Amino acid sequence: MANNETQETKGFYKLSWLQRIGFGSGDLAQNLIFQVICTYLLFFYTDIYGLTPSAVAVMFLVGNVATGYMWALVPEVISYGEYTTGRRISGIVNALTGLFFKAGMTFGSIVGPAVLAYVGYNSDSIDQTPFAQEGILWLVCVIPAILLALAMFIISRYELTDEVIDKINMEIEKRNR
Repeated sequence: MANNETQETKGFYKLSWLQRIGFGSGDLAQNLIFQVICTYLLFFYTDIYGLTPSAVAVMFLVGNVATGYMWALVPEVISYGEYTTGRRISGIVNALTGLFFKAGMTFGSIVGPAVLAYVGYNSDSIDQTPFAQEGILWLVCVIPAILLALAMFIISRYELTDEVIDKINMEIEKRNR
């Protein structure tokens, strides 16, 4: 029992097989949906918008690097939270990350059609007006680039360097002994 309590205080929990299958199937479903969306985007950018596959690959690469970098920061935030409050807040941090991720997807699903409606996009026509083409360019390139620059500015103010995180993790290990 004491070994179990030690593991729980450090944030390690033994999962039952049912829980493992549940988490795994949820992850599978999420990745399947993500891949379907990426496949559609690949089709849209190459066949409808006319970008070269290499340009689309670069766009996907930049987006995935940014997403991977964001997920790499989550454990640092969790450690910082435990260091400052004395409580491991991994569940709260991951829940809020998922909440904001979903809010961003919801916001994106509202903004995209609104911009297309504003610029007069005609879904029944392959040929679009110059204003509609400009709106699509803003929607898929310019606005994401502006948001990426904003995110880069915000992350440049991030104060949790590797040295600080190492010090925080060593302090947490000392507390848990």
